[in-house]
Amino acid sequence: MARLRFELLFAPITNMRAHWREWRSPIFYAEIKRPIPHPSFDLAGFQPRSRLGRLARGAAMALAIVVVAPIAGIIQALGCAVVFFLGIFPFVPWVWRVPTVIVAAAPLAREIQNRRWDVLRSTPYSTREIVEALHAAGTYRAQDMWVYVTRVRLGLAVLVMIALGLGLIFSLELGRPLYLLDWVGVLVGLVYLVAEPLFDVAIDGALGILAATFTRLQVTAMAFALVLRVVLWGVQVLSLLVLIPASASVLEPSQIEALPALVVLGPAYAPLFEFSPAATALMVAAVLALRLACLHLLMWLAVWRAGTITA
Repeated sequence: MARLRFELLFAPITNMRAHWREWRSPIFYAEIKRPIPHPSFDLAGFQPRSRLGRLARGAAMALAIVVVAPIAGIIQALGCAVVFFLGIFPFVPWVWRVPTVIVAAAPLAREIQNRRWDVLRSTPYSTREIVEALHAAGTYRAQDMWVYVTRVRLGLAVLVMIALGLGLIFSLELGRPLYLLDWVGVLVGLVYLVAEPLFDVAIDGALGILAATFTRLQVTAMAFALVLRVVLWGVQVLSLLVLIPASASVLEPSQIEALPALVVLGPAYAPLFEFSPAATALMVAAVLALRLACLHLLMWLAVWRAGTITA
């Protein structure tokens, strides 16, 4: 019974990972094997008939050489500077999660735009199974992003554990041993820090699928998904209006000042702001439960909205 409850609680994530590992759904397989379309700006194949058209073609090509090429070179040079920030953005979810929610909206939006949604609905698969397969396909396409984030965070967690081990050795020599609860608090925060990207990609995928059900164009679906993501982040920030007054009588002033950072970065950083191990574990459990509830709600809304779409 406990295992069944666990599977139901984490059902959206386990189903998503099952599609990734087993490729069991033909819908998921077809979406993954479909090439991603890229816009083309090649002017060489354009052969205008009139003299004005030939002049316009020549002017466009000259503009591309004179203006676009130097800009492209500048962007390429700036790209080298971006490498410096690759070790920073894995810890700021508001940066790396934007591409995920946009990519996740594409599979369902493409089916609706190309009028293939009714064809999918006519297959033996239920609406929920179709939505789950497209959700897994959208998040699968963004796997390079969240896998990189997870690996960087895992590397940091290993370094922190090594530092704690060395600190334990030196503290024993100095006669001031570290308490076990301190280890537990840091360990809980590190586990959540490493596992958080998987929850992030599942929620953003569900958000993208839900956004695609409100429009019939792929471009507007991606734009609407980004708008929904920003709105949810705004709700997340506005939660401080409730958290700060509610915790004023419980937390220290320095901890209250740290609440905005925890709301933005997540409860995994609570030990850095001198929160007790019990408070860290409580915050992680509360945020995890809230995010799972949000994920279930988004998937339910996406399935419900997808069931109402007609050609």
